[in-house]
Amino acid sequence: MKTRRFDIHKIANPFTPKSGMSPRYLVGRDKEITEFSKILERSINEGYNDHFIVLGEWGTGKTSLFKEFQSLAQMKGVPTAHITTRVFTKDDKEVHGIVDVIEQLSEKLPIPSHKLKHFIESLNGVNVLGSGLNFDKEHMIKNESPLILLLKTLKHLYQDLKTYKTVLILVDDAQNFEAISTIFMTFRQVLSDEQIVKTNFLFGLACTPHAYRQFMTERNHPIGRYFTRIHLGNLTEKDTQELIAKNLKDTGVTFPQTTTKTVYETTNGQPYEVQVYCSQLFDKQLKGKVTLEQQKLAEKATIQYLGESIFEGWLAKASEKEKETMKLIAKHNQPTKLQKIIGNHRIVASNFERLYEKLLIEKPQRGVYHIPDYFFRQYLLSK
Repeated sequence: MKTRRFDIHKIANPFTPKSGMSPRYLVGRDKEITEFSKILERSINEGYNDHFIVLGEWGTGKTSLFKEFQSLAQMKGVPTAHITTRVFTKDDKEVHGIVDVIEQLSEKLPIPSHKLKHFIESLNGVNVLGSGLNFDKEHMIKNESPLILLLKTLKHLYQDLKTYKTVLILVDDAQNFEAISTIFMTFRQVLSDEQIVKTNFLFGLACTPHAYRQFMTERNHPIGRYFTRIHLGNLTEKDTQELIAKNLKDTGVTFPQTTTKTVYETTNGQPYEVQVYCSQLFDKQLKGKVTLEQQKLAEKATIQYLGESIFEGWLAKASEKEKETMKLIAKHNQPTKLQKIIGNHRIVASNFERLYEKLLIEKPQRGVYHIPDYFFRQYLLSK
């Protein structure tokens, strides 16, 4: 009697719910990839660098898209540095952000350090250490202004990389520069400098829309005029269906059409939540099938997972009284007037405005409030 053999790679959970983990399939991003491809081709073929900014809410896949951009660029022979931005605070100065960018440039570009001769010689505080570079950040911070430091770095780095038609620099999570937002003025001044315009550097930023709007409201802020905007939204219902179908192919697991529809309706196509919910559905399947009973278990597990990984971080910004206010709002599935939300409860109206300012609730119109995320509402009601 033959023993049935299973291919573990086909039956393992194909969904990628961990933040920062690239999805197996990048679905619903053809428009954004096409737009980037045009920018890249123009840079390579015409020497015109149309710097750009990708705008998307949390979990929409900005980092995954940047990784795709990097792959596309390097397939065309374009060296790419995908820079991750740490969260800066009021204790930081703009020069700290510039030094971080410069350090990551040398680390992330697929170019060995011994080929960065001009770059190394131009910077005080940078030394060759084995096969890599050692950065004396304190020395660099004390002795250079942010603008001169970045200008000098790109000018000399170009001398090392001028054989390439384009060098792509992707700065991820640019909203983390919020405490030192003058760095964007420095970016514009440097990238519009006559010497740098003639180089091969193409810059791309990724940022949340809220932070972008804040940068835009600052007096004389250049970011809106200087970076082409690429907007990244949620997946459509068709995209969500395609993503699920591609991941489930050859796994032996199927989701009922009603379940797939529920995934879209509860997540509104938010890519990270889609991955989390589908991962839980896959884990709860029995003999390759998902019943309504397993779907309910998966939804409960999804609420818990998102609560621990995302929502508790959001709630840390709210006071206890504000959390009670949010629970009242969460009882309503649609945008609701203030008076109806409060009812007979003793809730201070100013709580609503504070929650709105903290980005924990939405205010589609005056006196009307809402928590649009289904799973966030359910998590609040479960506490």
